[in-house]
Amino acid sequence: MPAGEHQLALVLSAVIFGLLHGVNPGATIISTIAIALEAGVLLAAAYMYARRL
Repeated sequence: MPAGEHQLALVLSAVIFGLLHGVNPGATIISTIAIALEAGVLLAAAYMYARRL
């Protein structure tokens, strides 16, 4: 997979991760963005690096 596709996959998975957590009770737009950036991007990047969960 070319590098551009890896980056697109990372961003899309982070956005989906954030949106799914955004429906939790008490979630705000700020918390949704934070979870997408912190957990979504970092977990996806770790998986891309290690190729395992």
